[in-house]
Amino acid sequence: MSCEVAPRRADRVGPGFFHLGIAGLILCGLEATYGLSGFPRFWYQHQPIWWLLSLVSLAAGFTAMSRSVAPQRLMWRPSVPGKRFRECIVYTAPGCTLCDETLALISRYRRWLPDPVEVSIETDPRLVAQFRKTVPVVALDGKVRFRGALCETLLRRLIEGSPVVDT
Repeated sequence: MSCEVAPRRADRVGPGFFHLGIAGLILCGLEATYGLSGFPRFWYQHQPIWWLLSLVSLAAGFTAMSRSVAPQRLMWRPSVPGKRFRECIVYTAPGCTLCDETLALISRYRRWLPDPVEVSIETDPRLVAQFRKTVPVVALDGKVRFRGALCETLLRRLIEGSPVVDT
């Protein structure tokens, strides 16, 4: 299983084709309206093909963007609503961008997780010895669940598989 940090190549193909189609339609329209010069001969000899390629590229880009993974991330919900844990502690280090990303990701799931309490490991020498090389560390109800980069897929599985707590 893979936990993606960067967008997948497939998530970039749709916008590429979409913008290519728009650019093609603009060029075809400008050439038809103003008679632009300076294009290669094959451009003028095959005008209907360029219109068709632009429309196909636009449609393919739109279709690829509508099937992208990104909209599915926003619509995810567990099968049972409610908070899953009583406390969430995130052990961080100063200047750690991965820690900031982890806190932002946890805050996106605030409907199902408690508000995260950020604890800097520099406040306690024991925490420095314990978590020095593994920050951020996410502990839910006193149990360490994640070390290092927080995988959104695993976080969802943990939320789905955990019982709702009484408030």
